[in-house]
Amino acid sequence: MDRRQQEEDLEVDLNRTKKVHRKEGEYIKPVVLLYHGFMMCSEVWLCNLDEERSLAFILAEAGYDVWLGNARGNKYSLKHMFLKPHEKKFWDFSMDELALFDMPDTVNYILNRTGAPSLVYIGFSQGTAQAFASLSINPDLNSKVSLFIALAPATTPPGLDNGLVNAIVKAAPNVIYLLLGRKTPLTAALFWQNILHPATYATMIDLAVKFLFGWKSQSMSRVQKAVSYQHLYSFTSVRILVHWFQIIRTQTFQMYDDVQPRVPYLSSMKSHCPHPFPTNQISTPIAIFYGGNDSLVNIKGLLSDLPELVGVWEVHNYEHLDFLWAEGLDEHVYPHIMQLLETHSFNGHTSKSESKKRIVKRMGTNGNGTHVRMPQKDVHELGGYRGIYKADEGDNAPILTPYRSSVVERLPIISRTSSSSPTHVHGFIEGQDQQERG
Repeated sequence: MDRRQQEEDLEVDLNRTKKVHRKEGEYIKPVVLLYHGFMMCSEVWLCNLDEERSLAFILAEAGYDVWLGNARGNKYSLKHMFLKPHEKKFWDFSMDELALFDMPDTVNYILNRTGAPSLVYIGFSQGTAQAFASLSINPDLNSKVSLFIALAPATTPPGLDNGLVNAIVKAAPNVIYLLLGRKTPLTAALFWQNILHPATYATMIDLAVKFLFGWKSQSMSRVQKAVSYQHLYSFTSVRILVHWFQIIRTQTFQMYDDVQPRVPYLSSMKSHCPHPFPTNQISTPIAIFYGGNDSLVNIKGLLSDLPELVGVWEVHNYEHLDFLWAEGLDEHVYPHIMQLLETHSFNGHTSKSESKKRIVKRMGTNGNGTHVRMPQKDVHELGGYRGIYKADEGDNAPILTPYRSSVVERLPIISRTSSSSPTHVHGFIEGQDQQERG
């Protein structure tokens, strides 16, 4: 067990995948941190049926040092130095804590552990939101993240597709506390997940997301849904859910509002205003991928709040979850990601000369050490926004190196929390060369 003690005793969970066998003298490519979305865990990056669509293993096999984050409160982050998950105070955290403490501490730990000067951050959904928030309020963090790739970025979602539910939560986000309590939401999902056949459970999830978000979920196969939906739900706090509905209500990417008006829609009568995250101050290079049919992405609002970007790609007909498990990821998304990593991970704060200092000292017996280089697909510019692109759906991306030589383990680390928030335990997974472990 590898633990790092910090000032306020919060433990943070990560996942790490590394190539088992490397050639002697082969330099390790930059560090990549993948972060999951709302009510998820790191497993969502690892449950694709096809090896060419599992981003974590693709990157690991290409030589990148891949880490996968776990948000506080999920299935890998239920330990606590003093509190138990059945206590309300355990769940007293919003996205503010993720941005203020968890992400900076996670990045600092990874860099200290690897010796790298910076890393590449790839987030999905809420994983992008916490990065936008953290980078906007932590100038030092910008120098430690050489590239930020945002998949299905959610910062100011327009709302829910169901009009009645949307009206209720927009009128008074705090009504969620009355419906779901003060701990973790939708715990019954685990009950149904355990007793229903995977195909039946997948059908229930499809019906639920269609009711709430209007998604048709047609880009994933039935078998993929049956597998991946088993890893879809994990714990989080009701407070984070309320935080999201506050953002939806105000259409402002803001910090959590502790004081809500008693009368719906009378926010103008409040004596204070929660501070918006100053995302226009982010200096880290940013690339965005979003779906043309993703009802949770307000791309115009997001772009208006950001500085000039590396590029923005719209994938036609993609919905929110498609960026995790859709059948066309290896054609429409991953080629661009690999090209961005090749181009920008060395152009930011990590140079090739610095990366080459991290030389593999042991030679694997069966590894070929192949440097996977994916050509960027043709793109064409969209009107209205500088640097926005839409993925061309013509060329077929090459099949990537199989990921069977990668290994995954789990270890916890320590992070911080605010004085008013509980001390949480999160975890991570680390892979090592078999010779080193043997």
